[in-house]
Amino acid sequence: MRRAHVLLTSVLSFSLISAAGLPAVAAAEFSSRASSATSPAQEVAATRRPTPTYTAPAAKPPRSTQPAHRVAELVAERREFSQTFELSDGRREVELSTRPVHYRDGSGRWQPVDTRVVGSDRAGFGHRNGGGKFDASFGDRSDRLVRFEHGGRSIQLGLLGSPRAVKPSASGSSLTFADVFGAADVRYTVESRKLKEDIVLQQAPPQAVFTFDVTLAGLKARSLGDGSIGFYAASDPDTMVLRMPRPFMTDSAADPASPTGTGFSDDVTQSVVQNGGRTQIIVRASDEWLRDAKRTYPVRIDPTIEVVATSTTGGQDAGIISVRPRARTSATACFSTQARSMTSGGVC
Repeated sequence: MRRAHVLLTSVLSFSLISAAGLPAVAAAEFSSRASSATSPAQEVAATRRPTPTYTAPAAKPPRSTQPAHRVAELVAERREFSQTFELSDGRREVELSTRPVHYRDGSGRWQPVDTRVVGSDRAGFGHRNGGGKFDASFGDRSDRLVRFEHGGRSIQLGLLGSPRAVKPSASGSSLTFADVFGAADVRYTVESRKLKEDIVLQQAPPQAVFTFDVTLAGLKARSLGDGSIGFYAASDPDTMVLRMPRPFMTDSAADPASPTGTGFSDDVTQSVVQNGGRTQIIVRASDEWLRDAKRTYPVRIDPTIEVVATSTTGGQDAGIISVRPRARTSATACFSTQARSMTSGGVC
């Protein structure tokens, strides 16, 4: 019994001595591990990504309350039916028109259409217009009232009978020969693609028949089934170059239901005839309509010469403005259907 007590005391003493003999480094490491132990919640938190920070962009300066205005035309961007302008805010504005606003001159450059009738030094023709797709020269004798030239071909219109001096008066885009058909005037108005002719009556004439002597160069005239007259290239009888649409007439009384806003009748015919080797165009208007008590004079009978279009010109005038500065604009960028004449369009 005493022996067993001695053994137990010895074992306990050895254990205490062994523990006390651990190296200091090992003890420190053990203590460090114990103190650095983390809980599961701390480990999950350590694996989370940091929340990103967001910095708001600097506020854009407020847009100017003043609308952009045109600074200059971009001449290199001219086309037959459009003009392009540089705006004050750096964008471009493209303006479209249903009528040609430019034409190509002899060197192929686009020039603005100018319909004004001006003086001319051409022999036999005291006035002219050459600021468009055709040249129109206006004479000083009854047998050469007007000469219409396009693409090296021409139509000259005059009156029958002995030639006599005439003195037309010009104003803006129009020129008038007074009293050349008895008491009736003949007025020509230059437009971008056509030369509009009005026979102006102050009263009903004894006979509403008006005959023009026609001189053609490089053209052949043909009456068509729709009441118009086609002028075809002499070298190619299938190519129509110029055209006189079916004529009509209007009086001076307002008529909201009329296509012209005034009294209207299409009871007018025109035809091409050959007489003694010469070509004539005869215009006949309805005597009944002209003598109707409801007529308000003056009455205008409208035969017109026009250049046959070679491209689509339908649609309204419109504006296109690009959203990107200095960018070429296409017709799909922004389209305004508000008809207008050379004014600013909508902004995309």
